[in-house]
Amino acid sequence: MSQFAEQLQKEASRPPIAVWYAFVERVPNVATTLCQQTQQKELQHNTTALELASLDIRHGDRNWANFLELLTILRQMDSSQTDEVLTKRRALHELNMFCPMAWIIPKLESRSFATLPPLRNNHGTHNSSEAKLVAIQHFYTALFTPMPLTPLTEEAASTLLSSIQGRISSTTCHLCEAPFTKDELRSVLVQSQEMSAPGLDGISYLLFRILGPPALEKLCRLGNALLRGHHLPDGKPMLRGVLLPKKGDLGVSGRAPETWVWW
Repeated sequence: MSQFAEQLQKEASRPPIAVWYAFVERVPNVATTLCQQTQQKELQHNTTALELASLDIRHGDRNWANFLELLTILRQMDSSQTDEVLTKRRALHELNMFCPMAWIIPKLESRSFATLPPLRNNHGTHNSSEAKLVAIQHFYTALFTPMPLTPLTEEAASTLLSSIQGRISSTTCHLCEAPFTKDELRSVLVQSQEMSAPGLDGISYLLFRILGPPALEKLCRLGNALLRGHHLPDGKPMLRGVLLPKKGDLGVSGRAPETWVWW
């Protein structure tokens, strides 16, 4: 990955989209190589540990010497692994200080000066800049303007937006506090949409699919580390239903109910 980043200056003359796809093609190969290297190191570490455990230092000086030699090798492996983790952590911290797409955006900014093609809606085709702006304004105004309330929607809102007392069952608490597993994450990725938007500080599901099992394993460890030691308190929490609209859907049937819980 670092070598590819160093080569970006040479790739400046190529179209940015082509460079991006070249980068995407390299990601699975890099992930596979890293996974193989990790498995090889783990195998070597486990083999050394088994040899160390099989030695009986009570029988002969040779066994004692082998024990000390293997113990030194094992300590060197652990020390090297610790240094490698710290180095990667510092490098990741430095990379996170910058926008990962910063090298692509300047190439795409030139598209902002391109001529906008004619826009067509139910009012006809718009060619002038003023008509295009009006059409765009009407589109987004209609998209984000809620539908008028009816007696049915008001009754549903009064029910959903009411607060009630409730107690979370022990089964639900156990499920909420249970550690994440790779199988659970994999099932979520399989059911996800290809073009799921991650937000400004997230990673898309598609990228996790490309990275494969190593990324799932790291994500699983991260989630379990963040939740470790945090338990749901006992008591009766307040439950409040909220009706949230989906993006681009103005119909009441397309709104998703959610429940907010607080103590």
